[in-house]
Amino acid sequence: MIKVKAANFYEGLERAGVGNGDGLVLMVDPTEQKIGDERTAQFASISSSDGEKIGMTTIQIHTKDMSEPKVFYTTNALKSAVATLSKITEMIMIDAKESHLLLSDEKKESVIKVELKEKGMMLELPDSPDGAVVLTLDREQFVNAVRLGGYSAIESNTAGTELIYFRIDENENRLLVMSARSTNLCKAEIPVKGVMSNSENKDSWHLINHKFVQSMVRQLSGDLIQIAFTPKFMVVQSQVARFGSKKSDGSEPTAYYN
Repeated sequence: MIKVKAANFYEGLERAGVGNGDGLVLMVDPTEQKIGDERTAQFASISSSDGEKIGMTTIQIHTKDMSEPKVFYTTNALKSAVATLSKITEMIMIDAKESHLLLSDEKKESVIKVELKEKGMMLELPDSPDGAVVLTLDREQFVNAVRLGGYSAIESNTAGTELIYFRIDENENRLLVMSARSTNLCKAEIPVKGVMSNSENKDSWHLINHKFVQSMVRQLSGDLIQIAFTPKFMVVQSQVARFGSKKSDGSEPTAYYN
């Protein structure tokens, strides 16, 4: 039996949902981990991926029945089950069966069955800084820059208009955020608190689909975030979650201005 706070569970599923997969990966680790000088806790990770992007987060859990980490591949029905139970209980109990999970309130007066899958989609993000430019940014400033600089990004049949463009200006210690369409161009810039570069292409534009960026910024937390632009990915680390997306194909924006 696994016990988890309902509100934290739902928030974790929301963060993982940035990955937009057709299922969820729940990995429960019964190992007691230090979270302070005298405190320990157990954690589970939740992730979702469609093969192009991924959302990953951790939540605190409690279990006495497990001795080894275990991975559960569930359908997206897990989120609706947690949302339903959150309305009637503060704590959710998870009873893991061979083919499904049983979610309930502590008294087991309400029980919801969530089917398990044989496997789930995972997108492997690079952990090495090789070929990457890593930035430290103020979270709120980054969110505002995406709202302003990414305003022109839309879904259309015209290549490039569904993208948000990022570029690091190391000389000025700033991150440029831009989007464009035939009628207008939007650009924002924010100061960078720190830059670590292992890339020869420091001044390159990084093209990312706007759906990922705009859904991600709603789930960021903490005062600071870290962004890594690798040769193939954009990876964002916030206080309790990690997000990643493959870069999009395309050319540098021709309407860029200083």
